[in-house]
Amino acid sequence: MKPENLQILKQSYDSLFIIISNLYNAGDNALEQGDTSDASLLFAQGDTLFIALENLNAVISEQEEL
Repeated sequence: MKPENLQILKQSYDSLFIIISNLYNAGDNALEQGDTSDASLLFAQGDTLFIALENLNAVISEQEEL
């Protein structure tokens, strides 16, 4: 993979990590306010994106080994 494309993958990983963190933080805040419905939705979306983050990390690792 071209270095510039690998860099885009790494930047995407970092951006996705921030999005996931924001979702989990918002879920924590919703729980603190007693809004379990919103918290559940926020955590579920965070969990779904976390799986994508793990997959992206695997692709990055594989490409770095080549």
